[in-house]
Amino acid sequence: MAHNNSFEKLVYAYESGSLIVHNAVAVEIEPERSGLIYQTITSAFMFPTSGEARIQLDQEVFHAKPGKLIYIPYTANIKISVLSEEKYSYINLFHQFPQRPLFEMDLSKDFDEVYELLTGLVASCKSAKTKKLFQKNIQIKKLFALLQAQTTSPQMDDYKVVKDLITYIDAHYHQDITLDKLASIANMKKSQISYLFKKYTNKRPIDYLIQHRIRKALELLETTDLLICEVAGEVGYQDPFYFSRLFKKYTGISPTTLRSQMKI
Repeated sequence: MAHNNSFEKLVYAYESGSLIVHNAVAVEIEPERSGLIYQTITSAFMFPTSGEARIQLDQEVFHAKPGKLIYIPYTANIKISVLSEEKYSYINLFHQFPQRPLFEMDLSKDFDEVYELLTGLVASCKSAKTKKLFQKNIQIKKLFALLQAQTTSPQMDDYKVVKDLITYIDAHYHQDITLDKLASIANMKKSQISYLFKKYTNKRPIDYLIQHRIRKALELLETTDLLICEVAGEVGYQDPFYFSRLFKKYTGISPTTLRSQMKI
């Protein structure tokens, strides 16, 4: 099964903080243990490092060998059958992700570099030292950048458009931002921008902008003594009453009530 746009969604989830890698583990399966069946309890990227195996995930079958990446979703019934005379070895990158895609990728072009990053990750995950945890985060970032470079599909161009627009919104949220403005920046139709935003973020551009502004407003209300009307202006709203209505809609509490509770 090809990766289509499943990997692009995983990359976005990682960069937005909703996909967090929590462990990297090296596993070996001897040929005599072939046919092992179990149900996964968390999602994982499986990177075969030696040997070959037949991986059955529910009804889908994959041929695992070095240079491949196989995505393992949570709560999948998995059967691993070793095909080679030698043991089948792989590294699992465990993480939490709410969706259940099934796909594989060819990493043969950069397998040596991927393998070096993975072995470093396994070592970092075994240590609780702060330095090792920092190294782990750097290694994961490099790994995702390398994996992303493997995909040259039109979907990745679409993903980059959304990523660049999000970067723009994050930096200019206090300014007047409209769908027309975003379409002009991306040199695309407004309907295309709305479609791509929904595809990769599950939000409309205006919803992302509002939620980002509300997060910034919440920070200002909690960390400064700015008046509510001043906070509204700082995050891009000239009408403080409209700002207050939006704030309550998205947080369940008005700015005035929040400030009152903070003084108690």
